[in-house]
Amino acid sequence: PASESREHSAATPAPTPSPQGKMAHHSAAGTAVVSMMSAGISQFLHHPVYTFKTHRQRKSHLSMGEFLLNAKNHPSFLFKGVMPRSLGCMPEKMLKMQAYMTVLRFMEDRVKPNSEKAKLATWCVAGCAAGMATTVIGCPAELLMVQAQTGNVSVRQFFRQKGLRGVYQGASVTIWRDMAFNMAFFT
Repeated sequence: PASESREHSAATPAPTPSPQGKMAHHSAAGTAVVSMMSAGISQFLHHPVYTFKTHRQRKSHLSMGEFLLNAKNHPSFLFKGVMPRSLGCMPEKMLKMQAYMTVLRFMEDRVKPNSEKAKLATWCVAGCAAGMATTVIGCPAELLMVQAQTGNVSVRQFFRQKGLRGVYQGASVTIWRDMAFNMAFFT
């Protein structure tokens, strides 16, 4: 009997930790730096798509050809508003990862998820927390990016007109969007 249990335990492979579990053990500083760098680079690379989307939403008559012609004649047009969004995006992503890892560690330490359903629930709760954290910085950064892209007002003028409370215009919708996205993203 004792030898049978040793044979059984030797034949049973050790469970492999989930990617989320592995991530929770990385250093907070290292994760923060990597998160911020990747967010800044990613934002810069796909910002022209944001610019096109914003112009299509604002001016429905702007065709792809007209947009590309404008971009060819004025390349800086593609990156209008990239600075406020990039500067907002970098701490946003760092905050997202820190919130996710903190809540994940907290849940794993207290709940001890031992089934797949419990692990999924833990990841969902941690993802929701990441979404809430994202909104704190992401909502103002997105709003300021759109203001800069559409040319309505400068960031300084926007703050003078709307105040700090104005940069959180639409935050309730944004928080639900970010919670749902991050819950799906981290599961």
